[in-house]
Amino acid sequence: MARLHINEILDELLSLMETNLKTSLNLQGVYRGGLEWLPPNDLTSMVNGIWIKPSLTTDIATVQMPKALQMTYRFRIVLVRRMDLTNNVLKTKTDDAESIVEMIYDNFQLPNLSLTGGQVLWCLPISIEWEPEEDSFTAALSADLTATAFLIEVQVRTRI
Repeated sequence: MARLHINEILDELLSLMETNLKTSLNLQGVYRGGLEWLPPNDLTSMVNGIWIKPSLTTDIATVQMPKALQMTYRFRIVLVRRMDLTNNVLKTKTDDAESIVEMIYDNFQLPNLSLTGGQVLWCLPISIEWEPEEDSFTAALSADLTATAFLIEVQVRTRI
């Protein structure tokens, strides 16, 4: 039976980020959802943090043989970091991005995820936004906050 696996994939992405990046990026937490609904005081107490939410669309295509569906899920990942403004901000942002992207590449098939009636074909980053809209939002709250955003795709094949 075909089903959407969005919650299972989102839970696995949250777990991967928490397990693999909490120490290296000095994260306060990894959170489900976006920044737009958070009161400003809550947001500033949650950084350094990663927010993950489903993004754009989920594409669903039929595969004739065997009878299956191929689903492409997209997730937006936003890292908000408190910066030491005496350091090179761009270098810190690119180092952080490298850590996140390498962790995703190292786990591109989401090996710890078991989907009922489905299989993850791949999970890969498709874009990095160095100055996303969240960057302006966070900088308006505090001059030492900056954001970097990533868009990743997860391709899943599931039986009908």
